[in-house]
Amino acid sequence: MMFKGLAETTSGKRNLPKEIITKIRGATAVVFALVVGALILIAASAIELLRISEVKSRLDSVTDAAALAGKRAEIEATGSQTDRRATAEDAAKASFEVNKKQFGVTAENFGVSFSWDADGSIRVKSNTDAKLVFGSVFSLGGMVGLDHFTIKSVSVVGAGENQFVEIAMVLDNTGSMFSKDGRPETRFTLLRNAATNFVNGAFDKASPSSDIRVSVVPWATTVNIKSEAPATTNAAAVSVATPEDFGSRSLPSSPIDRSANVNQSAAQLASDFAPVGWRGCVSGAGESLTASDDAKASMKWDALLVPSNVHKKNYQQSKNSHQMCTYCPPGGGGGGGGGGGGGSPPDPGLDGYWVPKDQRNRGYANFTTPMNRGVKNVANGCYNYGCTVAICDASKPLLTGTNCDQNTIKYYGSVGPYQAGRRNAFMPIAQECFNNASQCQPTLPKGNHVACVADPNEITWNNGGGAWCAWVPTSDWRQFDITVGPNMNCPMPMLGLSGNRGQVLETLNRMSPVGGGTHADVGLRWGLRTLSPRAEWTGFFKTDAANPPAAFGLAGGKKVMVLITDGQNERANDFPGYWGCSETGSPGCSGAPDTAELNTRMLNWCQSIRDTYKVEIYTVAVNVSNASAVSLLQQCSGDTSHSFSVDASELNNAFDAISKSIFALRVKE
Repeated sequence: MMFKGLAETTSGKRNLPKEIITKIRGATAVVFALVVGALILIAASAIELLRISEVKSRLDSVTDAAALAGKRAEIEATGSQTDRRATAEDAAKASFEVNKKQFGVTAENFGVSFSWDADGSIRVKSNTDAKLVFGSVFSLGGMVGLDHFTIKSVSVVGAGENQFVEIAMVLDNTGSMFSKDGRPETRFTLLRNAATNFVNGAFDKASPSSDIRVSVVPWATTVNIKSEAPATTNAAAVSVATPEDFGSRSLPSSPIDRSANVNQSAAQLASDFAPVGWRGCVSGAGESLTASDDAKASMKWDALLVPSNVHKKNYQQSKNSHQMCTYCPPGGGGGGGGGGGGGSPPDPGLDGYWVPKDQRNRGYANFTTPMNRGVKNVANGCYNYGCTVAICDASKPLLTGTNCDQNTIKYYGSVGPYQAGRRNAFMPIAQECFNNASQCQPTLPKGNHVACVADPNEITWNNGGGAWCAWVPTSDWRQFDITVGPNMNCPMPMLGLSGNRGQVLETLNRMSPVGGGTHADVGLRWGLRTLSPRAEWTGFFKTDAANPPAAFGLAGGKKVMVLITDGQNERANDFPGYWGCSETGSPGCSGAPDTAELNTRMLNWCQSIRDTYKVEIYTVAVNVSNASAVSLLQQCSGDTSHSFSVDASELNNAFDAISKSIFALRVKE
């Protein structure tokens, strides 16, 4: 059926009427215009959306940078919380103002504000207007005059993601830390000050919701277990005076009763450690060499005693012996001489000798020692005469006694009578002594010694007026001096994990150097024990039963060990340490591991702590010139970014780097 009104052509086909064709063309033009307009709108929208997305991404980045700058400034600032947060907001605003310049002409009308969340995170809100290029196109859709689009961003930054942070500070307390290296302060003072700053920073950086605790393990060739229980958690800042080199001179007021942790009875300790008593150090007898946090069998140790080693001398009662002596008058020839005892040669010459002073050692006879019987020399006018001489009476008992004259020089050993070394010359009890006279005396020349030590770390004894051994220069640890006493190698007590800032700082302040060598494996062993959640160790350190150390390798937190030393591992020679001592002629010595063995033990502990227990290790070598020792500490950390070799004046920088690594900031939102 044909449409009505269609014209039929001569070919028999029909064509559309002209008016219809005209209308169709008009409609097509409108549709085309609409399609083109839509395409333009879509293209413009795509371009604008891309610009808006770029501005949004850039604003997020700038806002994150501002929040990070603010939180970092708050952590590093000092003063009250209000002051630190004001400093943080200034730093965040400064960062935002600098970085917003990167937008160029793509955005305008910037705004930024700051607030603080309950967990101590800084919250930064920002906004800007992204400029639109195709505003006139958007007006087709009724958005007349639209030339910008407002964008907002929020960034929240907290001090790390750790739910807990447990730090063991394992600190070298050997006497070499008293080196000044041209500075007015010793390495020890610089170490204590830097450690104090680190602890304050750690408590400041941790968010209020984090559980932060710090243990302190002073070590040399041994450690002191007479610690106090960790105090109630309190992260509040405290004012602690900076002590001199010798420390605060304070001891724990309520040390843990260690009678169940030592093999000696109270009576034996009092006798062995007279006159001062056992201060708290132990030996490693019976310890396993396996690098683990396994409990020690029976949880008992031998109290570490450095026995008294004073100079002794043999004496024997003398008797008179009749002998033949020879006299050579002045000016005569040579020939032995003798004198003393009975007999009456001519009257003595100047100052009691037969030969005048100005003629001695010129071949003339002298009479300082008697001649043996039967020796005769009558040449050059010399003649013999009968005399009486005092000699040791072999029928009398040989007596051994303490010399009245003492010093700390060692006169014994396999190498020779004057082998280099030191004696631990102190007097456990008041006793008689023999004056340093001839070995044979008609009556023994006696004197008296009082009980004495000479160790500035014997604080109770020294404060109570106890005697200082007169042959040892007085010392208060303003420099490295000789010390003597039964606890001479014993550092100040360690502290288990404590969340009490004031207690940790007090423990650092009481540290004082000791003699002896360097056994890093001992410090590492006990540092791991302070971090261990084993019931034996939490009970040993009396850590909070309701909040024990976290399990090793637990997600959501961090366990850290910081090992600081100024030397290489050294064998204990003259005086016992954790592993004995090598000079078997010295009391208490029965052999000890050498440096190579100590290095091996150290690396075994480092590897186990890192790999088995997932504890991050940071090592700091302080003024260590021995390249091998520095390399050993780098191997211990297992990460070059965790190992530092610095001058003591740079310790703050090392601690700051460690702190930033431990408390890395994170963007929470």
